[in-house]
Amino acid sequence: MAQVVFVSSDNKKLPIDKEFIMKWSEAMKDMLERSDVEHAEIPMEKFNAHTLKKLFDWLEHHKDEAPGFMKIDMGMGDGIVRLKTLHDVPTWEVEFFKNETMNSLCAVLQAALFFDMEDLLNILGRIIAGKLHGQPKGKMLSLLLSSETGNKVIKS
Repeated sequence: MAQVVFVSSDNKKLPIDKEFIMKWSEAMKDMLERSDVEHAEIPMEKFNAHTLKKLFDWLEHHKDEAPGFMKIDMGMGDGIVRLKTLHDVPTWEVEFFKNETMNSLCAVLQAALFFDMEDLLNILGRIIAGKLHGQPKGKMLSLLLSSETGNKVIKS
């Protein structure tokens, strides 16, 4: 199998199967089909190794599923495929992301957005919303304006 190597912002090399990343990411599929990066390394200057590894590990877990698995037809006869409920986050995802900081979750969310991975975006959006739900405004701001790392998820 042909592999693509992504180079993180902290200069770590993360190989992934080319067909696999193309299956899950329309953005990567378009890029890889238009260029000869079979043996090249793709720099990912906005994402560190932890973020990319988390994203690739999530992909590995879902390798036997098809993109769009988080959508269901509600049977309303209108042919519209809707997302599952906001509170329906699969147990595996809850466990997989439970020890991540808000900064880390938001970094993976940004990577999922970059890679155009709708299922992961939906899951992370729910997980982040769950962490914020019911929190007082000050606590929400402290979660989103993490002083631990100095990185700001939102601008104050």
